[in-house]
Amino acid sequence: MVSHQVKALQTNLDGKSKQYKDPSLTNLFLMNNIHYMVRSVRRSEAKDLLGDDWVQRHRRVVQQHANQYKRIAWAKVLIFLPLPLHYFLSQREETRKKIYTAKFIMLYKDEVKLVIKP
Repeated sequence: MVSHQVKALQTNLDGKSKQYKDPSLTNLFLMNNIHYMVRSVRRSEAKDLLGDDWVQRHRRVVQQHANQYKRIAWAKVLIFLPLPLHYFLSQREETRKKIYTAKFIMLYKDEVKLVIKP
């Protein structure tokens, strides 16, 4: 019975995650909510019913979503960090700093707008 409820919750979360147009936000939403589920299960009797394998498997899922979030969300800024990029290197140092700062601020403004809804 508990496993059916957990599967229903996961299906519900998957559906809600599709409302985000930005894939990084989808991963952030899933990471946050699955982490909450894992933490709640670990602290309750549900752990006895679902087992340690369930907890470990879902901790890996949380980590996968965290890695995807970082990769997608920060890609816009990180492309300006490696020095071998031809365009980036062809610019003067002042210009490189301006480009990086502008991209960083743009990403920061997007991230600050996030609201995690229960």
